[in-house]
Amino acid sequence: MNYAVVGTFLACSELWRKRRDQPDLITQPSGQWTPRVTIFNGYNPNTIAPQSNLAALVSPSTGRRLQAAKVMNREHPPTA
Repeated sequence: MNYAVVGTFLACSELWRKRRDQPDLITQPSGQWTPRVTIFNGYNPNTIAPQSNLAALVSPSTGRRLQAAKVMNREHPPTA
């Protein structure tokens, strides 16, 4: 196993050196570098007023996941 790990590491290191010395060695697809659009504008403390001292300010998708998992459900509190 040791020989396989060391051999893989050496092969990757050599490939990295070749790619660094010859950037045109492998042509990469231009689509890989197109900017991606995000829909989450980031955290802004003035956008949401906490309802209590137990509020969690998260992205909309994380909020939906927490609701689906009933993490904040008072009827089914977590058990220790």
